[in-house]
Amino acid sequence: MTDNRADRSPEAVTKRRKASGMARAANRRAGYVHDPIHEALVERYVEGEITSEEAIAMTVARFKKKEIESG
Repeated sequence: MTDNRADRSPEAVTKRRKASGMARAANRRAGYVHDPIHEALVERYVEGEITSEEAIAMTVARFKKKEIESG
């Protein structure tokens, strides 16, 4: 069985941190407003606690829930 956990090596964490920082900067230029829940999720991804696929699925689920609650 293959381990699908994210690479937690220092090099991989550094690479993900740089990529997430660049994405955050682009999003801010486009009008992104700080969202502490999203930022915590990104940090979990950067640290290798969750994979990018898991982060995406959690984000989609969060916004689907918001959409249902707002009715």
